[in-house]
Amino acid sequence: MDRRELAVNGNIELLNLWENDRDAYFTELRRFIELHKASVASNRDKFADYVANGPAAWATRAESLLAGDDPDPMENEILNRPGDELRFGMCGVLHRILTTGIPGNFETETE
Repeated sequence: MDRRELAVNGNIELLNLWENDRDAYFTELRRFIELHKASVASNRDKFADYVANGPAAWATRAESLLAGDDPDPMENEILNRPGDELRFGMCGVLHRILTTGIPGNFETETE
């Protein structure tokens, strides 16, 4: 909750600066961007694997699926299977999906 409150208050402050002092707004925005660029740069190696094995791999896989290059779309690395490690998506943990082998017939596993 503390993190949320800081984010909300920071956003309110930026909106106030936008309305009342555009020069101060852009100064604060530049400071924010530089701060986060430094943070990302110091964690680049840590996140490179996450990006390569997550979004970049998913984009490559999606392109393959869209091109019709997947002989069996029910057997691909996007689906989690029992025993797989949990995978993370854009909004959190992806839940495992069990397939019966019949396209379109899915059963979900509750955890």
